[in-house]
Amino acid sequence: MDDPSKCTLPTSTRSRPAWWNPGISVLAVNPSEPSLPVGMQILAKHFDEANLLRVADAYEKAGGFK
Repeated sequence: MDDPSKCTLPTSTRSRPAWWNPGISVLAVNPSEPSLPVGMQILAKHFDEANLLRVADAYEKAGGFK
């Protein structure tokens, strides 16, 4: 990616404060391969924590992280 700041645009340029939307960080690298730890942040709509946790759990289970 030429400009890493493009990854922050959906949340940092909103008119609402950053704490408005719930987020969670999950492991985004295969744990069986030796490498530096890499995380991925998943964001959800305001008051949609239940769906956020379901998505994070499904991602971790699909990747074999649990």
